[in-house]
Amino acid sequence: MHTAVSDAGISPTTSNKYEIESTIPFLSENGVKIHIGKGSLSNKTKEELYNNDSIFVITPPVAALLSSSVLEKECVLFENEGIEAMFRLKVDNIPGIVAIANKKSI
Repeated sequence: MHTAVSDAGISPTTSNKYEIESTIPFLSENGVKIHIGKGSLSNKTKEELYNNDSIFVITPPVAALLSSSVLEKECVLFENEGIEAMFRLKVDNIPGIVAIANKKSI
């Protein structure tokens, strides 16, 4: 799962910022199947999600609710980047809406 993580919890990051959206194809190619965020994505990114059998999920901006679904959190890359670091999360019943799948968006 790809999203922002901090000590305050997890919450969607603004996905259409270049530095965020530009990482989605690479992460998808390397096994990340669910990207959580807010904002629209380009047609190119939608195609990359489709090609890599990944989806984009939007969630309401409710960090406390999302955080209560996190069972385990482990920083796996870029620890010094704070909320932009990469975390491995184990979640249960995380609320969200699939916004992009099979090259289609809602």
